[in-house]
Amino acid sequence: MGSEIIFILAVTAMFGIVQAAPPDGTTIALLNYREKCINVSGSDEGFYQLFGSIKYAQTCLLDHMEEAYQQGVPEIDEYYETKNDFFANFRLKLNAAVDCFNDVFEGAAKCSTEAYDKLVPILKNVMYGLVELICRNGGELFYDIQTPEFRTCFKLIKKNAFQCRTSEAIRTITYSAFSLEQCREVTDSRNCFKGICSVSAVHDLIDNVYDTLLDATKCQKEIY
Repeated sequence: MGSEIIFILAVTAMFGIVQAAPPDGTTIALLNYREKCINVSGSDEGFYQLFGSIKYAQTCLLDHMEEAYQQGVPEIDEYYETKNDFFANFRLKLNAAVDCFNDVFEGAAKCSTEAYDKLVPILKNVMYGLVELICRNGGELFYDIQTPEFRTCFKLIKKNAFQCRTSEAIRTITYSAFSLEQCREVTDSRNCFKGICSVSAVHDLIDNVYDTLLDATKCQKEIY
C-alpha cells in the first residue's frame, strides 16, 4: 500500500516538470529534460539535484507514513469515527512529508525560468491537495487505491500517458498566466487522461493536479 501513495506523491511532485513518456522512452526523456535544463539555466545542476533527490524523498515519505501506521490502519469496514481519527493523524504526517521533496522542488526551480518562491508553492499546493484527497471522508481514496480497478486504470494511464501530453509550447512555458488557447490545451490534456479509463478515484487524482495548475496559470478564470 505504501508504495502506491509514494508513487502518486512523487509523480505529483514532478508534475509539470517532467512529462510522462512510454517506459522504453524513459532514457530519452531524461536526456531531453537535461538538455532543456541546460538551455534554460545554462547548467545541468538542477537536473542532477532533482533526480538525485527523488529516492531520499520517497524514503523520507515512507518514514512519515510508517509513524502513522504504528497506531494500526483501520479496516475498510470499521466505524467511520475510527477511520476518521486515524486519517486525521495520517493527514498531519503526510503534510509534514511534503517537505521531504524540498530538494526536488529546488532542482526543478533551477531548471525553470520561474522564480523558486513562485514555483515551489504551486508544486506544494498540488501535493497538499492530494494529501487532503487521500484522507478525506475517512480515507475513502486510501482504500480505493487498493482495489484492482484502481490499479488497472492507473497502469493504463501510465502506459498511455504519452498520447495525452501537451504541446512543446505548453511544456516549456513557465507557471505564469496562459492564453485562452493554452488553457484549452491543458484541459484537453486532462480530459485525455480521464478518457483512458473510467475509475472515479483516478479521475479525482487527475482533477486535483490539473485544477491546481490551471488555477496557478490563471486558466480557471479564462475557461469558466
